[in-house]
Amino acid sequence: AERAEATAHFMANEEDTPREVPPKQPLLTIASLHPAGLEANICEALFARFGYGPLRQYLDAEGGEMAFGRYAQAVSGELAIKFRLSPLMGETGTYIAVFGHAVWLNAIAYAIATAAGLSDEELDFLLDLELGECEAIHVPLYSSDFGGKVQKMVVPL
Repeated sequence: AERAEATAHFMANEEDTPREVPPKQPLLTIASLHPAGLEANICEALFARFGYGPLRQYLDAEGGEMAFGRYAQAVSGELAIKFRLSPLMGETGTYIAVFGHAVWLNAIAYAIATAAGLSDEELDFLLDLELGECEAIHVPLYSSDFGGKVQKMVVPL
């Protein structure tokens, strides 16, 4: 959680903000982002085999669609509950910025984009998106927001 808060401060250009001050943007900690269980073992084995790469490669591998699908389902469920119950979110949230480990992160973003009703073009973009270190995915919660476009988020160097 501390690294997530530090990342949120950094992404909002607040890196000099004291640790005890919450980020200006609401931050939800989702425990299920840290994978565990049988699906995690399959996902980890696939990652050991393929390394960094697009989600499509993982979903096409034997057992990959089921493992990453179950993982994304668990995270999405927890995210939906916390998002709805958090007094910080209110009714104005129009996007989610997802930070985490590449490939796992892509699976979550794909699940959110699917639920948001984004176009097949955007879903294909997510399937083929490769993330680098410290990158994230910005997913609109409604197909009408942000032109219905998924964005790869990078921190300028």
